[in-house]
Amino acid sequence: MKPQLAVLLTASIVLAGIAHAAIPVPFDEQRNVYRLELRANGLVAPDVETVGTFQRHNNDKWIVGERGKGSGTWSFQLPNEQAFGDVTVIVSVYNRGEHNWAGQHATFLGTAADRIDQEVGHCWWNEVPEKGGAREYRQTFANLGARTVFVKHTIENNWFDTAQQLLSLRIVATAAPEFHKDRAPCQWSRLAVDGGGFVGFLTMDRSDPNTLYCASDKGGVHRSDDAGETWTICARGWDRETYYSCSGILVDDRNPGRVYAATGQGWAHEFLIPGALWRSDDKGNHWRMLTKDFYFSGEGNGKMTGNVLEFDPADHNVIYAASFDRGLWISRDAGQSWTPLAFPGRFLTGVRVDPDDHQRLLVSMRKDVFGKSDEPGGLFESLDGGKTWKKNLDIPQVTDVHRHPANHDWLAAATGDGVYISKDRGQTWQELTLHEKCKAVRKARWHVGHQTRLWTVGGARGLFYTDDFGKTWTWPTESIEAAFDYPDDWAFSARKAEWTAMMGAADMLIDPGCPDRMYVSDDYTPILSTDGGKTWSQRPKGINTACVYQVIPDPVDPNTIYVNNADFGLIKSTDGGKNFFWPIAEGEFAVNETTQLWINPNDNQHLILTVTYDWKNPYWTRVGVSRDGGVTWASLGEGLPLDKGGWLTGLAVLDDTGREIMVAYGGVGDTPAAVFYSGDGGETWASKSEGLPTQPGLFGSGWTALPSLACAGDKVYAVTTRGLFGCDKNEKVWRRLGEGAVPEGGLLTVAVCAARPDWVWVGGSSALYVSSDKGETFIRSGPAQLQRPQGVAINPKNPSRWVVACNQPWWGSLANVPGVYLTEDDGKSWTMLETPP
Repeated sequence: MKPQLAVLLTASIVLAGIAHAAIPVPFDEQRNVYRLELRANGLVAPDVETVGTFQRHNNDKWIVGERGKGSGTWSFQLPNEQAFGDVTVIVSVYNRGEHNWAGQHATFLGTAADRIDQEVGHCWWNEVPEKGGAREYRQTFANLGARTVFVKHTIENNWFDTAQQLLSLRIVATAAPEFHKDRAPCQWSRLAVDGGGFVGFLTMDRSDPNTLYCASDKGGVHRSDDAGETWTICARGWDRETYYSCSGILVDDRNPGRVYAATGQGWAHEFLIPGALWRSDDKGNHWRMLTKDFYFSGEGNGKMTGNVLEFDPADHNVIYAASFDRGLWISRDAGQSWTPLAFPGRFLTGVRVDPDDHQRLLVSMRKDVFGKSDEPGGLFESLDGGKTWKKNLDIPQVTDVHRHPANHDWLAAATGDGVYISKDRGQTWQELTLHEKCKAVRKARWHVGHQTRLWTVGGARGLFYTDDFGKTWTWPTESIEAAFDYPDDWAFSARKAEWTAMMGAADMLIDPGCPDRMYVSDDYTPILSTDGGKTWSQRPKGINTACVYQVIPDPVDPNTIYVNNADFGLIKSTDGGKNFFWPIAEGEFAVNETTQLWINPNDNQHLILTVTYDWKNPYWTRVGVSRDGGVTWASLGEGLPLDKGGWLTGLAVLDDTGREIMVAYGGVGDTPAAVFYSGDGGETWASKSEGLPTQPGLFGSGWTALPSLACAGDKVYAVTTRGLFGCDKNEKVWRRLGEGAVPEGGLLTVAVCAARPDWVWVGGSSALYVSSDKGETFIRSGPAQLQRPQGVAINPKNPSRWVVACNQPWWGSLANVPGVYLTEDDGKSWTMLETPP
């Protein structure tokens, strides 16, 4: 295999017996670091190992005293035809002239002789050193990927012909590791972590009522082929985080297998790729992007799910799209091309086409969710296919409109906190009086088979219906015990019912062929009723919507696996992940958010857990300790801040007994970020933060709760929003590590390995950084497309084998290729594993 190199190529100038040479990079065989020094005449010093080549590209002299001379272009190559990874160019300028004016300098880099246009730096008239002085400038270029690098330096002396400059040009480079394009075979098995997240929209294939689709805020699209009993995620090919937030799904019952998905995140509206519209022709197994000209908001600002896509009933090649903030669009060729139709810059929530008159459109709208405009929303109607519009319902916002399946004159409009009905196709409207316990109305649905029954959907156990247009209401989900039947094999059935029984009802789907069969989308899972809404049962099997923070195998029993996740906290499996249960069945707290777990390697019943939200107690920062494998817990934290929102995102245990513990506290408001230390197994805590920055958010939040603390040997490491820090675990005084190599911002995770106590791996927003000397020096590791590594696992029995999980592209890492990467030779060569299905 070709080795990965960190190479110093030095061009040294000898003038009047004075040499200005660079300091070579020391040789380190374990990390494959080499050095190379080249002199002005091209000769290699005999005591320096040559590992690269250097070539002059013109006949200009290095240093001259004549006006306008002194430019030069050089090329650099690595041995064995390796490609460059990261390259740092360092230029030193020295004025030996008789004047303080030493001329202007500029340096450029490129990967082709005719494109040397990336500026390294410059030294203009007001920046040149005084006579006898020196100045240095440098620039780092990442992931070049070229086999030859060109550097051009220019000097302009102007009229000071006798001025002399002494130049040192150095290049520090890493070779791009060998990357195997063919993916390595890997058999993945799904852990049965069902449910979680938010399921916001449901729809059905009218040609096959057993085929259902649901949209979620974090898990994209899921499909059921057995009327909701089990689900399969359908998101293959979606390589952006924003694509997994789905606002709506449109199923074409005239073209079997054809499905459209509306994706995006409202809070990403100002970034490059906030969302897209997709089409599948095989029931969601594969997708093709149709357009990014507009998008939707299945998560974040203006989160909205509903009927944002609609066919023309006369021609399913004609599709309307109600976008998040770019108005109404139309396609006349089954989504191949799109044209804006109306309401540019407005925030739409849905579109409906009259089944009896395809020129008659209804568009629901809300006001600007970003507060840039005070213009209200409402309900708008067009009678000419979108050419002209009038406002039919003049209220601040309409979140959804539903037409009676039998009586097309009847409409119901949901407003978020109320409902209006119309019996004349929207010409006049009546606001209904709601049930006194109804706190939200996300959707209103007419019940097929019941002429006047109207349901409101929204909020905790928020299902109500009226048969007399709001005069009286029935609340079938009022009694949790009577209305809900938990699956025995669902991990979260052990939790108190009021925490998981329809906490966020968002949508309702009624089977037109069997009206007693009803579905509701909820915070954690789709829910099914087969008796017309009297009783309900969760249907989570296969729903991949949980935000998983950590997967922790038991060090003693390989069949025992713990999973930390948002919304549900810690869950446990004792059969290799086939079934999970909620282990926190009793004890002093009832957690909702847990981030990091430690298992005692000598006693696997001894667990330590960081808790970021406790539903039973008003605490956001607690540490749970269990001595019986998670059955009972003690809630500890004397000395920890109790501020709401001040997440605990890091956990490091400094010994094998669990007596010495560190946790990372992110800070909030006036309470500074800190690392807290306990020497008594978590009973009491004190800040040990000397040397650390203190601004809130230093360790991220509960939504980015990747490992931020790690301990190996005598060192503790902390990744923060201000860089990497380390401390001796006895002195506990922090100092910055990796300056100049590891960026200050964008750090995501840190990993260590007991078999290599001097090594530390740091995942950043643009690369994986590795140190073999306790963080004193770092090299960048991995192929160019490995950016945003969020998970790093080192094989404790073979520490040369690393597995790195790489997230979707984002802001500064748009060249990123998400997936799971593997190296078995300390990063010299890499391959990608086959993507999980």
